[in-house]
Order: sequence, then structure tokens, then C-alpha cells
Amino acid sequence: MSEGSDTIPPMPRDSTPDLVQITSLHDVTAGLRQELIDCWIAVTNAGGAAGFPFPPVGCQDVAPVADKVLDGLDPQRSRLLVARTDGVLTGWAVLNRDPYRLVRHWGTVHHLQTHPDRRGQGIGAALVHELRRIARDELGLEQLHLAARGGQGLEEFYGRLGWREIGRWPGRTPARSRRHPRRGPHDPRPALIRRIRGIVATQVNQPVNLIITSRMRSFQRASAWLAVFVVGLPVLGLVAVIVALRGRSWVPFSMLYLVLFMLAYLAGLILLALLRFRPDWLRALVAAVAVYAIVSVTPLVDTMARYPYHVVRCGGLPVVASGFAAAMSYDVPGDEYYAVTPFDGPFFCTEKEAEAAGFHHSVS
Repeated sequence: MSEGSDTIPPMPRDSTPDLVQITSLHDVTAGLRQELIDCWIAVTNAGGAAGFPFPPVGCQDVAPVADKVLDGLDPQRSRLLVARTDGVLTGWAVLNRDPYRLVRHWGTVHHLQTHPDRRGQGIGAALVHELRRIARDELGLEQLHLAARGGQGLEEFYGRLGWREIGRWPGRTPARSRRHPRRGPHDPRPALIRRIRGIVATQVNQPVNLIITSRMRSFQRASAWLAVFVVGLPVLGLVAVIVALRGRSWVPFSMLYLVLFMLAYLAGLILLALLRFRPDWLRALVAAVAVYAIVSVTPLVDTMARYPYHVVRCGGLPVVASGFAAAMSYDVPGDEYYAVTPFDGPFFCTEKEAEAAGFHHSVS
């Protein structure tokens, strides 16, 4: 279809456009190039926010810009998505990956447009959904961004599709060349963002937060798993020990352990921040194992860290010995002051083992 041709016949409401992805300039035929240009002209001259702020435009205005877009196609950096109905191009969009390393997990949607004669038939929504799938499943992106002109009802359209507005450029667009329109610091178009990993879209109110949003969410999930591994599971074991004490003095015993758990969790958070792989639960598990290994060889806390192991080894509460201040004594689970402190250890399953090691019962 060339400029000035007849309008596209209406599409039935229940029809679904065919979506074709193009990743290289070599796959763009002369016919497709002309269809893209014709659609861009029609959208702009119908008042659409398609990047040309001074309609009407013609082929001489749009063709150079379209060629620049097509020249940049690349499987890893820029992809063209075309919507067709009954073989006729009815909409298209471009998905670009941000080239800068710090934000390589971002993608930006450009030139999203539907032919004016096909508005309200779900073509734009179909393009957006497919762009999201490509960004997430094929490019491994974590966020999508786009800019849309305010006051055109586009905020509501994108809002229904799960996008959230994150900021605006107030004022009017400064005068620029009709052939090379670019977004400037005073562009009135609202910036929109959508998280494409996760259950729901995440609203971000301040642009300064954009860079850390995805990684912060991942860190929060991993931190929750770390709490389960480093605090939750040991607390269950501590509860079992307290029950086994049958009402005897357990407060000092348990308080020391709770302090140990929290210190271990804080150490785990530091390790978690240094790890950069997924899934989040596996990252937390690796950090938890590292914490347990470090604690097991750390003076003053290694004794308490090894106590649960001896509970399992002995099939019950072990005999707790202490060589602190040359005491060389031990307590059994039935003693009034039975407890585990940083100064205790080693552990024995029976009194006979403790006495054979040179310890004596502290309760006569």
C-alpha cells in the first residue's frame, strides 16, 4: 500500500492479528518498508503521537526516519514486531535493549502504533503483550519503558495493560526538525514503566528508583528465603530443645541462641548482596550454607552452632561439659542449670564419656 491509497477495511471484533517478529534488515522487503512508512504517515496525520509533532507529514518526512529504525535491527539489541490482518499491516512497534551495562536489564518500546482504521480492535494490546513476552522470554529483560504523549488518553490505555506512570516532562516540546523529532527535557509525554518479571506491575513514583527496582525486589525475596534457612529452621530446633527441658531454666539458654541467629542472618545478608545468580531461593541457600560454615569455626559461637548436631547425634539432649576457668565439669539435661553458653563444650552423649575425658559432674 502506498501513500494516499484507500483505507483498510474494518476488522471483525473477534479476529486476532498475526504477529511477525523481524530481527534483521535483511528480512525487511521493499513492500514491508513501504507499509511501515504508510502506516506511520496515516497515524501521524490522524493526530497520533508517533514522533512527528508537526503534521501533516509525507513520505519524504517519514522514510529517512523509518530507514534509520530498520538499519538498527539486531537480534540482541533491536527487534521489529509487525501486526497483520488478512495479510495487511495494521500496526507495528520496535523493542530496543538499552546498550549501557548498568541498565542492560531495561528495554524500551518505540513507535508503537495502530493504523487509524483499525483502532479499538485490540491490535495495540496484542502488540504490547507480545513485546512483553519477547522482552522477558527471549531477551531476558526485567523492565520495559516507553514514553507517551500526555492528554491523548494513552495513560488509561497503558494502565489497563499493567503499566505505571513514573514521571513527566512538563511544558511544551521545543521546536525541532520535523524529520528528526526527539524527546527533550521539556517533552510533555509521560514516561511509563512495566516490570515484566513478577506477578504484578510495580509502581515506581520517583525516576531515581528505577535502576534499583528489579534488583531490590530480587534481594528482598532472597532475604526472606535466607530468614527461613538461617533463623526459621534453627528456631524450630530451639523450640524442640526448650520442650525437652520440661520447664527448667531456658530463658538465658534461648536468648543467647536468638542473638546468634540474628548475627548469623546479618552476616548472611552481606553474603547475599555479593551473590548475583538466580533463582533467589538457591542464592539464599548458598549464603546460608556459607554462614553455617563460618559460624562453625568462629570462636565463642562455634560451640552453640555445634550443639544441635550433638542433639541429633545423641538422639536427645547431650551432656554439656565446660573447661572454662579450669572448671572441668559437666551438666546433664536433668540439672537445674543445664544450658549452653559460648564458654561451654565439648558435648558427650553419656556421663561415662564425659568422666572418661576428665570432666566431673558439677552437681554433687
